[in-house]
Amino acid sequence: MADAPRQARQVKKEEVETKVSAWQTAEVAKINNRFKREEVVINGWETEQVEKASAWLKKIERKLDEQRAKAIEKTQNDMAKARRKAEEKRASAEAKRGLKLAKVLELANFMKAVGRVPTKRSFF
Repeated sequence: MADAPRQARQVKKEEVETKVSAWQTAEVAKINNRFKREEVVINGWETEQVEKASAWLKKIERKLDEQRAKAIEKTQNDMAKARRKAEEKRASAEAKRGLKLAKVLELANFMKAVGRVPTKRSFF
């Protein structure tokens, strides 16, 4: 007879353990499901932020490429302009040299014809 109350307590204990175990499983499942939903939201946010940053970087790279191309073009134009001006200055200097040489030769021929030697000050 003493076994009957012991068995009843044992059955009651097993019933409580079963209910607690079922509750625990349900709570763990709820927590895991909530975490999975949060993880999906976090992953979506992360993807959005990464895409936004990546798009910004590509935009900046495009602008830098455009600026670089403009700078190269401007530099090449400046170099070509400098070469043209230098060529013009060379041509002008060469023309002046030619005129001065012609003057000196003309004056030398005149001196030879007249028979006078130039002085330090002036021929005339």
